[in-house]
Amino acid sequence: MPAILQMQPFRPKYDFDAMRHGDAIEVENTNAAREMFARWRRKTGRRARLTVSRDFPNRLFFIDDGDIV
Repeated sequence: MPAILQMQPFRPKYDFDAMRHGDAIEVENTNAAREMFARWRRKTGRRARLTVSRDFPNRLFFIDDGDIV
């Protein structure tokens, strides 16, 4: 008999807390990733953004304006 998993109401797919300035993530859906990022940014209050790679449309770069020296 297979196990039944309970889904958490909001479980982020990407761990933005662990990301540093310049890190890249591969995503399946850029719009969904941006929405998750916007929620995370509102919750944490960090000054960060995601930018799309010019060469790979499913790769997003994490830019943290607070980490720039």
